Amino acid sequence: MIVTIITYDTSHAKTTDILSQLRLANHVKINFLLAPFTARPEREVLFRHRPNQFVGPKIRDIAKYYDLKIWEYDDREAAVRQSDYLLIGGANILEPELANCGKIVNGHAGLIPLVRGLDAFKWAILNGDPVGNTLHLIDEHADAGSVIHQEITPLFADDTLEAFAERHYRIEICMLSRFADLLADGRRLNYPTTEPRKRMPLVTEEAMIAAFPAYKKKFAFVDA
Repeated sequence: MIVTIITYDTSHAKTTDILSQLRLANHVKINFLLAPFTARPEREVLFRHRPNQFVGPKIRDIAKYYDLKIWEYDDREAAVRQSDYLLIGGANILEPELANCGKIVNGHAGLIPLVRGLDAFKWAILNGDPVGNTLHLIDEHADAGSVIHQEITPLFADDTLEAFAERHYRIEICMLSRFADLLADGRRLNYPTTEPRKRMPLVTEEAMIAAFPAYKKKFAFVDA
């Protein structure tokens, strides 16, 4: 199987995490499709629910070390033709003709279609919705397409918000790395559709943090 990871042309932690697990899969040839990257000012948040992404070695250096092919973004049509699947490590909004190709797998940090858009982890806690990850084949619509697999993130009574967020992120990486197995054996949960959310404002983030103890009482695992 030929798998191309779509990612930014810079350092990217999630891409590196996916690669480290995907390389262990049998019979998988890995390529990269590098999208242009423009650095932006760091956004102020009260709680960082994902690791800092733009750290570590450059993706081009990783590709050289492991002797992996790089597709430049202008050659994306060829990359799609010559790949069985493409995984999103990191990317901005993709062009409709690319997004609708039927081969691009994304890991969304929310349970589609209930929790869509940005800061899905935070919005789920604030709204009292289950926190989980969705593996899906994308289309041109935000956090839509065909669901491959969904998994609720375990929450335990002793968890801090930080521990819960880290577990949630690690499950997302694991699901993306195991996408080939999940294509045939995925689990699809049934949720109503909501509109995609934007970034959570700071004042709303304060309310999310304050809501976490009550959220734990509602969702944390209790050994009967």
